[in-house]
Amino acid sequence: MNNHYKNFVRNFIKNKTTNFLNIGGLSIGIALTLLLGWWSINEMNFDNFNTDNDRIYRVIREGFINNETVKIGTVFAPLGREAKARFPQIEEAIKLTKLWKQRFQVGELVNYEESIYLADSNFFQFFTYPIKIGDENTCFNAPNNIVITESFAKKYFPNKNPIGETVNTYDRDWQVSAIMYDLPSTSHLQFDALLAMSGVPNLDNSSWGNRDAYGTYFKLSEHVDKDKLAKNITEMAHESFPPYKQIDIHHFIQPLSDIHLNTESFRFDYALKSDKRFVLIFLFMAIVILVIACINFTNLFISTSFLRAKTIGVKKTNGANRGSLIKEFFIETSLFVLISVLIGIGLAVLFLPLFNQLANSNVAFDFSNIYLYSLLIGITILTILMAGTFPAFYITKFNPITTLKGKFNGKSVSVLQKGLVILQFAASIILLITVVSIKKQVHFVQSSDLGFNKSNIVYVDATGAFSESYQSIKQELERNPAIIEVSAKSCLPSDWNNGNAIASPENRENPYLMEICRISNNYLNMMNIDIIEGENIAKFHDSINYVMINEQAAQVLGLENPIGSTIFQYDEPLIVKGVLKRYQIKVVT
Repeated sequence: MNNHYKNFVRNFIKNKTTNFLNIGGLSIGIALTLLLGWWSINEMNFDNFNTDNDRIYRVIREGFINNETVKIGTVFAPLGREAKARFPQIEEAIKLTKLWKQRFQVGELVNYEESIYLADSNFFQFFTYPIKIGDENTCFNAPNNIVITESFAKKYFPNKNPIGETVNTYDRDWQVSAIMYDLPSTSHLQFDALLAMSGVPNLDNSSWGNRDAYGTYFKLSEHVDKDKLAKNITEMAHESFPPYKQIDIHHFIQPLSDIHLNTESFRFDYALKSDKRFVLIFLFMAIVILVIACINFTNLFISTSFLRAKTIGVKKTNGANRGSLIKEFFIETSLFVLISVLIGIGLAVLFLPLFNQLANSNVAFDFSNIYLYSLLIGITILTILMAGTFPAFYITKFNPITTLKGKFNGKSVSVLQKGLVILQFAASIILLITVVSIKKQVHFVQSSDLGFNKSNIVYVDATGAFSESYQSIKQELERNPAIIEVSAKSCLPSDWNNGNAIASPENRENPYLMEICRISNNYLNMMNIDIIEGENIAKFHDSINYVMINEQAAQVLGLENPIGSTIFQYDEPLIVKGVLKRYQIKVVT
């Protein structure tokens, strides 16, 4: 073996320029493959850290609402509790709900941006989120308990043990009972703090038809007929809430492993979502990049092998068989690859922050993770096989007499190199087509006409004191010459914030679920949203019952002549004064 190392060092020094290029190109290819591969593995392993993750399911709904099929990621609060009591195949059930834009205060420090959930008391027995300080079995024993993450504790309680400290949110005081480790990046749930659901009785005991914003999960027994269980849950829901039967709402149970990469669009979904198609594309790109790097390595390696043809001939005439020469080539290739892998790992770690920024992710290399070592071993073996096979088997087959007499002209090797170059160009073209296609998709999303102006618009979430002092803040902002106009709306154009039942006079018993938006007088002008019929209600001050609807709302409600028509929000009559051009949003408004 020492002879192989000596030969490697001697050959490396003899052709150091080519070999440095070889290692450099292969290292970059391995680094890119490692980044793309590790990101893809993280995406495909979401929520696998949970014990019994293969038995955990989420309850979702599907129905035909407003003339379209809609999937919804949340349900009513009683569903989980009643289903567990009725169906023995459900071993455990849990519900949780997110508090949106709640005021969070510790001492004098106030924040509205923390991600806070309310959860049932069995949360830490159901999911596997380790507790750092405290007891997972008792941390939700009291209704005023709150569990915070490690980062959250450092932010609000620096250099201090927060256990027993008081925080204020949801208009009441909560006591810190435990500190959990920061959530894994591969968790579809991402939050900063958990409140005991029992501390808010009106939410904990919410009834059917009251609030349908609860993420509900089941842990099922082995070998359960999931379709039959979903059908039984749907029948139970129809019994408990008859309107579900009228609008044909069906319930399904979704595997935990399917939540993150499910490509379907869900409304009211708390989950951190991705797209399985992009994961497959990134994996494909990783393989193509590695193939290109290996072909480049092989071509450079072969080019130096011309100079070693006589050496191979001498070894053959001295009794070396082809098998030993192939072994020598593979050992030399393996040493090149191992050096490149080490450099590639360093490059991948160095450029990981940039990759996370471009991919909008937060993956990290966990060198205690078996999946990372499996990826590295796989890349190493695959690279050795792809980069070493051609030189080892092709060059060692030549006649030693020909090579010793200097008659070896390398025509066969030249044909091989040309073939490899063609393959390399083909792989490069495929990679370029893939990148260009992704770029075009991104450009399409960024440049599509949404039906409103989004250029040079800055959005501020006006909650709490900001909202209460909007007029004075607006006047102050407008004094700034860099600010042309200030307006307000109840939510972003793309958000669903306040859904209500809207009906036409002819169909009061079957209303449509629509988003109710409140806007400032100048909002439509500032956002360049066109009124295609009627007038802007901003000019009217004699009635609060005037509304504007968009084109699709008029179509769904069956209003052929919408201006002056009366529609109903529950029992409240609303008079349509204008019809807006439909702009691109998530849901019907």
